[in-house]
Amino acid sequence: MNKILPFIFFFLVTRHVGVAAQSTSVYDQLVYVNAEWKNQPDVDISLKSLPATHLMERQLVQQHLSEVEKLLRRRDISHLTFSQQQHRLENLEVLHQYQLAAQFPVNNGHSNRQPYFIDASNNYCAVGYLMKMSGADEMARQISSNENTNYLIDIHHPQMMNWVESSGLNVGELALIQPGYGDEWPACLVEMHYNNVGKDVNEYIEIHQSAGQLLGMRDFTEIHFFDYPIGNVPYKVVNISQMTLCTTSNISEKFYGYKFPSNEDFADSGRVVLLATGWRTDTIAVYTYNSAGIKMEDKYQSSPFTKFFSAYEDNSTPIGYSLNFCGGYLDSNWQPSIIKATLDTVNTCIKQYLPVQLYNFTAVSKQNEVLLSWQTTTEENNNHFDLERSEDGKLFKSIGKIKANTQKIATKSYTFIDKNPNYLNHYRLKQVDNDGKYSYSPLLFVKQENAIPFSILYNYSENQHLKLQISRLSGKGNFVMHNFIGKKILELEAKMGTQFLDVSKLVAGTYLLTLYMENGAAFTKTFIKK
Repeated sequence: MNKILPFIFFFLVTRHVGVAAQSTSVYDQLVYVNAEWKNQPDVDISLKSLPATHLMERQLVQQHLSEVEKLLRRRDISHLTFSQQQHRLENLEVLHQYQLAAQFPVNNGHSNRQPYFIDASNNYCAVGYLMKMSGADEMARQISSNENTNYLIDIHHPQMMNWVESSGLNVGELALIQPGYGDEWPACLVEMHYNNVGKDVNEYIEIHQSAGQLLGMRDFTEIHFFDYPIGNVPYKVVNISQMTLCTTSNISEKFYGYKFPSNEDFADSGRVVLLATGWRTDTIAVYTYNSAGIKMEDKYQSSPFTKFFSAYEDNSTPIGYSLNFCGGYLDSNWQPSIIKATLDTVNTCIKQYLPVQLYNFTAVSKQNEVLLSWQTTTEENNNHFDLERSEDGKLFKSIGKIKANTQKIATKSYTFIDKNPNYLNHYRLKQVDNDGKYSYSPLLFVKQENAIPFSILYNYSENQHLKLQISRLSGKGNFVMHNFIGKKILELEAKMGTQFLDVSKLVAGTYLLTLYMENGAAFTKTFIKK
């Protein structure tokens, strides 16, 4: 059966850009975790000049929550009631203990950074945990059941605003608290071939490049090879410039291979060291291999670790086979196996997906449409792709079908335009074999702002009215307005076409206007009363 190989594993396809670690600031890391940092006028300016350090995913979220707590504790709360002030301080203390415990949700389904209110292992997000510890666990679980991957502004539980009002935190602050979750995959060895039946031929090594530059991670730039017994001087040094780019899913996700010349041997036992050189030299990983197996020492994680594997190559390794690392790098199933060699392409067993190799799967919002694009290599037995979409990330419906490209070319490109996207969209590809078997890609999430069925045409302080334009209604609809503390200000029936809303009696500030439809859909916009 064909399966889709999304080169994202437990990191994200679209989350990284080519920024050198030394030029990345702590502020950049915070924005990477939650773009709401851009909307904070009182952010500590020193964070923008403080250089980023390498952080694992868990530590990255901890850093985010720690800085959020500092920011929120500095803010003036004199406008809150005594009860709200007390609840705010209690919630900030809960948040402090939560970030220290670091039991955060895991993004195990999306290709992009995404909120998970409660994950499959019952780990609560920060906002969900605040609800739980304040006695609103039932509401948190209902949100998880119906809107688990929504950003806070798009969560429309009927009791949430009541909880917000009493919490002492406003909607914008809670939106800042809520991070998107992901993971990273560092530079590591993914395949090597150093021994086989008869004379060693086609000896090579393949390395995955770092996918976490915004996390302060460094790219490998050199490989040092040591023979057995291990000495201090490598018998060979290979610079990345001497290697071949095997396959890439985007700018930050690359695999490099090096093939030994016919007059050189890859030692049958020895050590391989991955180094990052340049502004300083770091040892990223060390692999010691012999007839007992492989010892992998990850030196560059914030918590370095060592793993031992029993697999190895010897004179019985069949011609055309090699030692491939399989599974996901930080998963317990990351194991090397002797399988069919994949010289100059990526292992077919990584993250248990094979052999339709999918990469560069993206979804881009354009006006009233969403453009889906993807590319493949090594298509075998592929019949077609079904494009599927969901509003909640659970119930999917097919929105189109693309037949497999039968041309004999190395890389095949596909596109599909979703002409009628929802406001919230989760997309996935269903790859179908000729025999009817199928497998799914991870999810992509796109918020299509143009799909919101109402617009705020103007908000002039002179006339103290909002002019609303409602383009569609599903049955009856109601507008509900809340202030940023969460208190309901007013409610009125929504009508098709143009509608005016009197806001003359509102105090200056930011407000949320939500259109609730009869079918349960809800759409929110913010506006500022001056």
